[in-house]
Amino acid sequence: MCADSRDGFHDGVLDEDVAPLCAAFTGQKYGSARQALKRLYKAGDIARDAGATSVTEVHMREADKRVEKGKVRDELGKLPTQEKLTLYLREDSRLEDLFGNNHRKLDSY
Repeated sequence: MCADSRDGFHDGVLDEDVAPLCAAFTGQKYGSARQALKRLYKAGDIARDAGATSVTEVHMREADKRVEKGKVRDELGKLPTQEKLTLYLREDSRLEDLFGNNHRKLDSY
C-alpha cells in the first residue's frame, strides 16, 4: 500500500527504500494502510522541515518514532482519570525505588 502512495509526492522525491520500509513498519505492527499513510505523511513533513530534497530512510525512521509516540499519547489521553492516576503513582513509585525521594521536589507550606 505504501508503494501506491508515491502518487502523493512529486516524482523522484521518495528514495527507493522509503516505501518498502514504511510497508515493513506498518505490516509488522498493524497491517493498516491508514498507519502507513500516517508514516509517509509524517516522513514528508520531517523532510520538508529539514529542507531536504527527498524523503529518505532516516526521515521514515523518525516518522515511525513520532507516530508511535503520538499513538501512546492519544491512548493515555483516552484513559479515565482513575487509571491515569494509577499509572502515575506506579511510575512515581518506580522512580522512588530507583532514586529515593530526590527525584521530586516538594514545596512545603
